[in-house]
Amino acid sequence: MEKEKICNFCQNDINLEKDKFVLLGTYHGDNVLDESYFHWKCFNEWYNSKIIEKTKNTIQDATKKVVGMFGNLRTIGVSNNGQENTFDLSTEIPDMEIEIPNFSDPVPKKKKDDKRKKR
Repeated sequence: MEKEKICNFCQNDINLEKDKFVLLGTYHGDNVLDESYFHWKCFNEWYNSKIIEKTKNTIQDATKKVVGMFGNLRTIGVSNNGQENTFDLSTEIPDMEIEIPNFSDPVPKKKKDDKRKKR
C-alpha cells in the first residue's frame, strides 16, 4: 500500500501512516469506482461547507416560494395583545456559519465494560 496520498481539499500530501485522514470511496462489488482522501481537518471544512451550501440553497428556494405566494406584499402587520408588529419578508438569509453547528470529532464509542448493569 502507498504511504502517501494527495488531499482532495488542500492538494497537499497525506502521510497514511502518521496523519489522521478520511477516505471516501465509491465501490461496485470489488471494483473501486472512486476514492477521495482528505486530511481530517480538511474533511471537516469541506463537509461543513457542503452543509452550509445545501442549507442556503434550500432556504433561498423556500423563501422564493413563500414570497411568491404573497405577491407584491413585502411586509406583514401582526397585532398581538394590542401591540402592532411588522415583519419584513424581503430580509436577507441568515449567516449559516452561525446558524448551523459544525461537524466535529465523533463521540467515542463506549467500551464493552461500560455496558449497563442488568437489574
